[in-house]
Amino acid sequence: MHRLVESIEGCSTIELALRSGEGIQDGDLHMLEALLPVCERRGINIALYPHVKYGMQTTTEALSLCRRFSHPRLGIAFNGYHWYAMREGHLARRLTDAAPFLKLVNIAGCRFSPLGWGSVATIEPLDEGEMDNFVLLGQLQRTGYAGPIGFLGWSEGMGGDVYGNLDRSVTAFRSMEQRLVDHPSWALITNAP
Repeated sequence: MHRLVESIEGCSTIELALRSGEGIQDGDLHMLEALLPVCERRGINIALYPHVKYGMQTTTEALSLCRRFSHPRLGIAFNGYHWYAMREGHLARRLTDAAPFLKLVNIAGCRFSPLGWGSVATIEPLDEGEMDNFVLLGQLQRTGYAGPIGFLGWSEGMGGDVYGNLDRSVTAFRSMEQRLVDHPSWALITNAP
């Protein structure tokens, strides 16, 4: 990884899923400790990417690493799918706590299902699934997040026509954006864990 960060060109942010085993390992800590000075020198951010069934699975774990290293080049890539699939809950608290470290956000439609990725949850276009991305976007807005938002659309996990799925997701996203402008109170979290 060190060699990659030293040689990569035209990249401002690396999304990094730590996969060294169950939980965060000493090797992960040593790798981050070695990478951060290189990232600082090269002007590259590392956005820790919590990932279901990997070593670092939750936003809370990524947040603990950001606080531990307290480095301006280290942040979090919040992924709505993985937050949902891990059943982290407490969306408002997770996003508020992560807000100072958020480098980017990815969202997807998803539902709990043994047919989904890792036998946990499906990855779907934004206009499908059980997860309320409208509420997620409203909470991001309340935390002051103004960075990039991407759509998770892994073709093997989602299936179907990739371009059709992207078009549906863009349409759903634009609709949610407009609803947030017209009716921001509709995205308030009430009685949510």
